Amino acid sequence: MTTALLMAAGVVYVLVRRFVGEPVIAKDVFVVPLVLAGIGVHDLTTVGHWNAVDVVILVLGVVVGLGFGAWRGTSTTLEPRHGVLHQRYTRRTLGIWLVSLAAGGALTLTGRILGMHEETRPVMLSIGLGMLGEAVTLGARALATGLPFAPSPDGRGASPQPAGPTPDAAARQACDRSPAHSPTFTEAVRRLRDDAAGHHRWRG
Repeated sequence: MTTALLMAAGVVYVLVRRFVGEPVIAKDVFVVPLVLAGIGVHDLTTVGHWNAVDVVILVLGVVVGLGFGAWRGTSTTLEPRHGVLHQRYTRRTLGIWLVSLAAGGALTLTGRILGMHEETRPVMLSIGLGMLGEAVTLGARALATGLPFAPSPDGRGASPQPAGPTPDAAARQACDRSPAHSPTFTEAVRRLRDDAAGHHRWRG
């Protein structure tokens, strides 16, 4: 019960921060989902008894988690702040969150009615898959903006800045003043594909 409350509090904290707007940190986007999903997969390896319902619910859970996560990643606003990329959740994001929670809850309830073992649907795996799906679409959109990701809170990835105005600082200010554009996932894929093709032609 305590673990569930802590996890719920953590989810609420993340939601509030992202509705206000927070820096896009590469580790949060790409690494954290893999770690959580990895913990969930490890939990599954400790399950001793499986039945057909467990397998079906697990497969459907993977599809639901990745699918809704990817959809959620298309709904956020990406914008430059202080020279680095920030993300901000929208009302559409909240709607997708609510629908995904309802879908996940309905799937779990159905599994329990049909005889699913509770331990074959670990919460960490569900959270990790949702974040992993979001990382695919949000990450592609973030890369396509061409804006730098924010450094980690521990300072890793940050470049030391000399005192006083610099050309880099002026470029960051110009970036902040430029109109923000959040590319759709389709636009991001097209932009990244064109960039990759151009780089390949240049190397050739």
